[in-house]
Amino acid sequence: SGRALTFTAVRNPWERLVSAYLGKVADGSDEANGVNTSIIRRFLGMPVGKPVPFHKFLEFVSKQPDSQINVHFMPQSFRCGVGTSHYLIQSRIETSFEDDVKLMLRALGESEDLFKEKHISSTEKCAQSELCTANLEAQIGPKATWDGDGTAEIARKLYKAGHDLPEIVRQRYADDTNLLGYSWPGHDSVAP
Repeated sequence: SGRALTFTAVRNPWERLVSAYLGKVADGSDEANGVNTSIIRRFLGMPVGKPVPFHKFLEFVSKQPDSQINVHFMPQSFRCGVGTSHYLIQSRIETSFEDDVKLMLRALGESEDLFKEKHISSTEKCAQSELCTANLEAQIGPKATWDGDGTAEIARKLYKAGHDLPEIVRQRYADDTNLLGYSWPGHDSVAP
């Protein structure tokens, strides 16, 4: 009837992986928020209970097939067909999400007041966990140097660790970066 409102939200793959890592993997729990980290450790040959460092997490993610990877790490282009014409609204978490949600609410005849700014913050969640904090401190320094930082700033710190981590993400999520126009500083991509 032409009255369907199709929408999805996308996110920069570099930041998306950091957020997923902080919220689902970094605290070392075997079954945290839908991710069984023992599977990751077993794949990487790591001992039980040892926290997974970010660079090892990226190693794991880079070697998983699209069809079998946990939905939290699955490429957006594979999971949702983003970058195609499937969606009337394709919102970007980092730039247009609030405005797009309010547009959707208006299109549905609902009040914009239903939109609540406060959302789940993986960085805040990590800072509240002793295990996650210890893991992150081992990788990027004392909590005082990153506590209160957003995902983008923590991402910059984690990706500086070496191993050409930004390139690993660019290659693994090539369809996301190409179809959605995302890039990491120093890496070329199409314009959004």
